[in-house]
Amino acid sequence: MEMDVEVQLLLGLNEESEEALRVVWNVAQKLRREHNIWVAVIPTHVLWSHDPLAIDAYQLPQILIDDEVYFTSIVPDPEELESLLIAIALRKKSRKGKEEVIEAT
Repeated sequence: MEMDVEVQLLLGLNEESEEALRVVWNVAQKLRREHNIWVAVIPTHVLWSHDPLAIDAYQLPQILIDDEVYFTSIVPDPEELESLLIAIALRKKSRKGKEEVIEAT
């Protein structure tokens, strides 16, 4: 099964990180059910330092979509995230369709 969009979350040990993961997961499930868009959700807890102040300097949570940072230090609005993921998935599908037409000719 092919993935349409990859969302990586860099998470800390705070409530914002937990909420960001919950929002991304719920939006990914909704997109799969309602739009047949496959979203790979990859959560990663950042534990590079035992110093809580040092971890705060990383501005977590960070949300990367297809390797580009879109959100830093905030929990995304579900509707905004949904619209963004739909736009990215459609752009990728459109680009893939053009590549298939070029290969066929």
